[in-house]
Amino acid sequence: MVGLVVVAGLVASLLAWRHLTRLPAASTRSGPGTTYLILGSDSRAGASEELKGKLGGKEGAELDRADVIVVVRVDADGASRSLSIPRDLVVVDDEEFPQRLGMTLLDGPDALARALCRSLDLGIDRAVMVRAGALVGVVDALGGLPLELEQAVRDEPAHLDLAAGAHRVDGLTALALARSRQPQLLRDGEWEPLGEDEGAVWRSTWSSTILSTAAAEFARANPLAKAGAASAGLRGVAVDEDMTVGEIVRLADAARSSSEVLPTEALDERARVPAEGAAGLVDDLGMSGCRLP
Repeated sequence: MVGLVVVAGLVASLLAWRHLTRLPAASTRSGPGTTYLILGSDSRAGASEELKGKLGGKEGAELDRADVIVVVRVDADGASRSLSIPRDLVVVDDEEFPQRLGMTLLDGPDALARALCRSLDLGIDRAVMVRAGALVGVVDALGGLPLELEQAVRDEPAHLDLAAGAHRVDGLTALALARSRQPQLLRDGEWEPLGEDEGAVWRSTWSSTILSTAAAEFARANPLAKAGAASAGLRGVAVDEDMTVGEIVRLADAARSSSEVLPTEALDERARVPAEGAAGLVDDLGMSGCRLP
């Protein structure tokens, strides 16, 4: 989610850059320009006890599952656009079985990239993964994020309760907004739970909003704050083994733009499928066309 913000901070420190965890190459695409896959993992590995308590201690909590999936396309001329993809999208995995997209991260970001290729004809060049603890640490090191809510929202399981209006939220709250599964909005004095379709758009929209806001806050931060954000995120960030410092700089700049949300429709309470217009949107954004290794 804010993985590229964290990593961009590390550019200032070549020593930190050398110590970043590297991921297997995720490339499923060839051609001019670069398409980046940014993943927010719900893994509790390395998280504080407070964060572990709020995320829950379910079995396999140290494993990586994708809570947030954002694809950023940067053309050779520097033009960029982004696409947020719901984690519950049903895709075809490496075993050729249907699987929710977020769960394919259990086999690595490269497996998730291959699933996107099979299911959406969406090609990836590079991948960045950020664990929950890193996101919280980076947002807090930046002094929080300025966000505005048109309506009050609450979600007790996600520990989310915000009034309408302007806020400067801490890392835990930013994480709750991005991963809320049972949000309720205050409308005409009544709390209304969001339906499956509206909830999916809510999560994807807030994921991309937090990403772009964090990138903008990082760009405005002083050198000390940038160094603190880099330090906070170092242990929870991993990047594609083929990624260069220059690519991270370009990606960080591209992330400040707003994001489209892939249109989907509910298959059941925990699974979604592409809706009409999904394939056209991927093509319009210049992300279509892939090859499996």
